[in-house]
This record gives sequence, structure tokens and C-alpha cells, in this order.
Amino acid sequence: MGTSDASTNAQHRFGLSPYRLYRSAFLVVLVLLLGLNAVSLAVYWQDSQRLAAVAEGLVDRQAPASEKARALAGFVSDLPTGSPDGYHLLPIFRPLRLTAAQVLDLGGECAHKGRAFIVLLHHLDVEAQKLVLRNAAGEPRHAVVVVETEQGDLVVDLLYGIVYEHEDGEPMSLGYLADHLPGVIEQEIRWGNTLAADYPLEDYPFTDPVTINWQKNALWQSARRALGWVLSEQQVDRLGRPFLAEEPALMVLVASGFFLLVLWTPLGLVKIYQCSRSAAREDAS
Repeated sequence: MGTSDASTNAQHRFGLSPYRLYRSAFLVVLVLLLGLNAVSLAVYWQDSQRLAAVAEGLVDRQAPASEKARALAGFVSDLPTGSPDGYHLLPIFRPLRLTAAQVLDLGGECAHKGRAFIVLLHHLDVEAQKLVLRNAAGEPRHAVVVVETEQGDLVVDLLYGIVYEHEDGEPMSLGYLADHLPGVIEQEIRWGNTLAADYPLEDYPFTDPVTINWQKNALWQSARRALGWVLSEQQVDRLGRPFLAEEPALMVLVASGFFLLVLWTPLGLVKIYQCSRSAAREDAS
């Protein structure tokens, strides 16, 4: 008996065929990811309960969306400003950044505060999403939040404590801010907003905002180029950000599901092949 035959017999005798090994590895990964997701969702649920209580303690749930936005903007703007180091569950998830609950504890920069603001609004049934401001060179420099209110889209800057609205409460449009930002910032300073005095007008203009920072890394840049084949540049720049992007726990859940699907695909293809062969043999007999 040849060496290859002996090896094949040994594989079948001890269950060491490549298919069995791959299936066993897949089952191990499945169990580990199920455990990870269970813990992740438990933390997410606990954080959600806390965030909902905080939001409802700051403003009446029945209040108009614009009032909710103003109340929560004041609260989040007053959180400490800095670059805290934190992550959801494990260091491997550090690129997903702080959770909204962690921002309440640690504070953060514009993107961190924007996340906390959006999630708090979500618990009050108000929709909002981030908007990235770019400098003249097209580099992402700052993040603000656009809130859907009964008066129209309301722009809020959590880092500088600015709710962009006219004296009568009407929201300032993005076009208006692009044309009148220096005067708006000067008015904020006159009204006593000391944070606005440090606003860098040239770095944080509203002339060319985008909803997603496509320059994060090579993967995002590739996705931007791919979308450019089917969408116009303006459509890509204004693609809506899903709420999922503000919840690391949900991102982990979706990513693990996709990873399992990729791992399961070879097993599924092998199973389909085996079933087709069995059916063929039955037809031939």
C-alpha cells in the first residue's frame, strides 16, 4: 500500500480529514464568538438602560426634538475634553473607539462627544448623524452633529458648545454656515460662549462637509473609490451614516456574523457538493 493511501486511511481512521479539521475549527470559533457576542450584548443592554435614564432625566420625552437637542447639547458639551484611551470589552476593539457610556465617564474629543450626543438623542426617539468638516486641502478636521427636528436640520458643535440657530430659533442651514461662519462665531463670543473664541475658522469651515471620513485608512479609501463607480461624488459625500456606526457592541455583532458567514461558506459548498454526488449515485443505481 502506497504512502498516500496510508495517509488517507489514517486521516479517515482518526477523523483528521481537512474537511473535519476545518469543521472542528469552525465550531470552536463559533462557540467563542457566541460567547463574545453574549457578553457584548449584555454590556450594550446595561449601557443602554443607563443612557436612556440620563437622557430622560435631562429633558421631557414629550418635548419637541429641537428642545431635546438643546438640552442634551449643553450636557454633552460640558463633559471633559481630551483624548481618553478606552475600548469596548477588549483592546482589539480599540479602533471602534469609546462607547457612548464611556464618553459620559471620560469625556473626549469632537467625535467622542458626537457619539454620546447621537446615542442619547436616539433614546429620546430623535434621529441625528455626524458631519465631518474638512479644511481647504480636503483633510477631515472636525465633527459636528446634524439633528432632525420639527424645524428642520439643526447643526450642533459639541466641542465648542454651539447650537447653530438664528435668534428666533430657526436652524442655520449648511449653506448659510458656509457663507457666514465668521460672523456666527463672533456672535457666539458676544453671547458669552468662551469656547467659541478658540474656534479655528480656516481649519473647520462648512464649505465642503461629508458624512463619512473616507480617509481613515486604506480600506475606507478603497471603499470610497468603489462607490465612485456607481454614485456621484456628491452622493458619496452625503451618504447617510447608520446608527450602527455609533454603537461598538452592534458593530462587533455584525462583524462577527459576517466573519462566521465567510468561514461557513467553504463548509456549505462542500456539503452541497457531497449532496449532489450522493444524488447522482442514487440516480445511476
